[in-house]
Amino acid sequence: MAPPSKELTNKEITQIKGISKLFDDKKYSKGLKECNAILKNHPENPDASCFKSLILYNLEQPYEARENAIKTTKTLPTNSMAWHTLGYIYKLDKNYLEAVPAFKNASKFNKESPQILKELAPLQLYARDLEGLKETYATLLKLQPAHKSHWTGLVTTYHLMGQTKSALSVFERYLDTLEDKDLVGVKKTETLLYRCMLHYELEEYDQALDILVKNEKSIIDKLWAMSKHGDILLKKGELSAAEAKFKELIKLNPDDLNVHKKLWESKNIKSLDNLGDEEISTLDSLYKELNSLYPKSLLIQKIPLLFLKDKEQFKEHAVLYTKNFLSKGIPSLFNNLKCLYNNKEKVEILSQLFLDQLKSLKEKQQLLGSDEKESPSTVLWCLYYLAQHFDRIKDYSTSLSYINQAIEHTPTCLDLYVVKAKLYKHQGDLQKAYEEYDRARNLDLADRYLNTKCALYALRNNDPETAEAIFSLIKDETQTLLFNIQEFQCIWYERELGKTYLRAGDNARAIKLFNLVDKNHLEFLEDQMDFHNHINKKLTMRAYIEFLRWEDQVYQNKPYIATGKAHVKAYLNHQNKPEPMAPLKKVPAIKKPAPKPAQLEPKKDPVTGLTIPEDDDLNGKKFLAKQVNLMDSAQLILDNLLKNTDDIEIYSLACQVNTYQKKYLLVLKSLAKIKSINENSPCYYENLVNLIIKVSEDKEVSAIVKAAVEKQAGFTSDVDSILANNQTYLEKLGNNVTAQHRFVVGKIIAKLSPSSLDKASELILNVQGETNWKQCADNLQSLSLVSTELTSKYREKLHEQFPIANYFQPKVEN
Repeated sequence: MAPPSKELTNKEITQIKGISKLFDDKKYSKGLKECNAILKNHPENPDASCFKSLILYNLEQPYEARENAIKTTKTLPTNSMAWHTLGYIYKLDKNYLEAVPAFKNASKFNKESPQILKELAPLQLYARDLEGLKETYATLLKLQPAHKSHWTGLVTTYHLMGQTKSALSVFERYLDTLEDKDLVGVKKTETLLYRCMLHYELEEYDQALDILVKNEKSIIDKLWAMSKHGDILLKKGELSAAEAKFKELIKLNPDDLNVHKKLWESKNIKSLDNLGDEEISTLDSLYKELNSLYPKSLLIQKIPLLFLKDKEQFKEHAVLYTKNFLSKGIPSLFNNLKCLYNNKEKVEILSQLFLDQLKSLKEKQQLLGSDEKESPSTVLWCLYYLAQHFDRIKDYSTSLSYINQAIEHTPTCLDLYVVKAKLYKHQGDLQKAYEEYDRARNLDLADRYLNTKCALYALRNNDPETAEAIFSLIKDETQTLLFNIQEFQCIWYERELGKTYLRAGDNARAIKLFNLVDKNHLEFLEDQMDFHNHINKKLTMRAYIEFLRWEDQVYQNKPYIATGKAHVKAYLNHQNKPEPMAPLKKVPAIKKPAPKPAQLEPKKDPVTGLTIPEDDDLNGKKFLAKQVNLMDSAQLILDNLLKNTDDIEIYSLACQVNTYQKKYLLVLKSLAKIKSINENSPCYYENLVNLIIKVSEDKEVSAIVKAAVEKQAGFTSDVDSILANNQTYLEKLGNNVTAQHRFVVGKIIAKLSPSSLDKASELILNVQGETNWKQCADNLQSLSLVSTELTSKYREKLHEQFPIANYFQPKVEN
């Protein structure tokens, strides 16, 4: 206990000891009463005050507990216990960033306490305060040099800081402190391979190789060791030895593409793009050899299709590769060949090949180059491929013709309806896409994949009630749908449901759902707190470092990026209030089944057993009202999205948010990034003009900022200058002008010069070459903020361009 602020009587000292026992026995109400009694006579007593904070927290009064702890630190600013208690409460709240300075202060006023430092270390790692973490572990090692966890903690800290030499030095000193009995089995393997990893990152390839060769028999993780052995040989330039090592790995798993890529490197081939004749010949010989050794490997059969240039050779190999897929009815053939569709010549060969196969099957019931009679189902899978093929090359009418022939051939094959749903989706007919997927689902109601995918298509069709009805067939009946979704971190459902409400103009509800995805990713970051103790016990240093590096990139994964962009758009739409893209379906396609008696009972949390409270904010308005500045909230999302990205759309959103916040120099920074990625991007010009208009309207902007913006633009902020520059911009693009460029310029004209609507209309309605209906749907919504007349005309034009796309159908008057 800390020394009392005033002299305590023996009775009061006994009382405080009693509070400690009451706290341990979870008799919180009685403990709180005793604390208040002590504080009445000794208001600055740290023991009673700290116990009061902890008791209040355990009585489910976190706000009061936190306020009391903060008050104690202000009253006793040099008391270690007060700061320790505050840090502990922040930690319980999972407010780790606030907990770090509290624990640092606790350590500052009690430098001999290893317990405080042990609690501080994982928090500093979470905050990536690596310099502070290094000091913490260095201090812990001075206080407790025999503790293994302090050594491993310091090693990983140096490694994460990029000071690999220091990490290796400390790790070897740590190994010297261990006895032989401490390094057996998995622990020995892990220490050896971690040392190898450190030497490899230091480019000390001889030392790394020496570890692998000398300890080959005692290393348990043979696969990693062999792969690293091959990598080292590549780095050393010993290509023939590396080739032999990667061939050993192919023997273990012939279908590992990463190993094949390294095998190419051992042949001095970095990529299969732009190969010379000699390189093609080398690879051809190599894969003929591998095919004879591993004739069942589909990857080894497929790779020659990637590098062969001779049309006859390619066609011959394609016939051999596809025969097994067609004969045995393997649906994944198109997905396996999809990587070839960036080569026009190969696409033409495949197109003619499958048309010839279909003709041969219909006339002779044989595949090309084969005398065997095929079963009728082979025709089905040839039609199945052709439907996907023509869809990929955007010949939609032909693709629908082939899939309909396939369905007529075998109407009970659910794969056909799945592909037909995709064909309609690619053309923008989300209603029919859902209907076709529902047909597939009804052919196998027990298939969870089909149920969940069908729910996804229902959400894209703006029918959340149908999606919920489908999900009710497979979810836990004792819990609410949203509780299930959150508990299982079902990010795709949260994202797609949010997008559904975003399209319907219900921005508050969309933001609330997107926030759930944010919450999931925050939980991913918090997961690292569970692994610190495990690593110290098991010494799995390699996996730990890789895990922490993955945590650093957690906001760069595709699901978060897709959600984050929609999240920012929801904030912008709430500010701009454009016309909704598409209303929700008034009548769901599937009605939710009537609840069973057991389902009418209050829903309970399976972990705590407590009743799940009803959501009193279904429309998200209360959630939105809690946010003081919506653009600040959008900026927080953008801060995560802008880490290591080259996505132009993200920088475009950053321009819009920063323009609203009048952070013009940050807009210029985002524009510079867009220009470096693609200087001809329509996003660049649109955001540049919006910036210069906003700056010209802002009476408080400084002359320096205004000059910087005009210098970036190359024209002044008056309307005539901007309109004159539009024509110059299009002329400069020349043959690179797209429908999107014309749309952007037309929208600017319509916005700045309503008298020039004819000119704007001419540009906007020229949709020649436009194939992306999703981009057009976004354009239509943004145009609704500029001109109702133009929006109506643009919708009609898009209906001609995409006749079955739902978003462009003529509006039905009620």
